[in-house]
Formats: sequence, structure tokens, C-alpha cells
Amino acid sequence: SGLNRPGALIVEVEPESVAFEAGLRRGMVVTEINRRAVKGRDDLLSALKSLTAGSVALMRVILPGSAGNTLIALEVP
Repeated sequence: SGLNRPGALIVEVEPESVAFEAGLRRGMVVTEINRRAVKGRDDLLSALKSLTAGSVALMRVILPGSAGNTLIALEVP
């Protein structure tokens, strides 16, 4: 998939979606959700499905072109 490290690459974010409003953008790599490692697409989908309405998901992401990471809080509608 072209990644040199574990994580799930974000390939699309719908404008005006909850993910977009939280700051997720195309090209970011999600490596963790609520302290659970995300090694790929399946881990990301599994973690997202386990979220409940009204909860907040804390996502660790790597920004495009960056070696560092940042945290994004995603409120689940």
C-alpha cells in the first residue's frame, strides 16, 4: 500500500462530515484510536464500528510529509 509504517491511510474525507470538522484530511495516517493500535484498514474499521453515539474518539494521526504525529478528537454523532 506504499506505507513504510503501520496505520490506515485516509484516502477521502467527505466535506462537512464529522471527520472533516474534526480535522481529518486526505493523506493523514491513523495509527491509534483510543489507545488501540491501528495497523491497517481492518483495524480502523473495527475501532470505528465499536464507537457509540455521543462518545469521543481520540485518534493519533501522522500528517502528510511529517515524521511527527498529532491527536484529533472526533465526536461520534
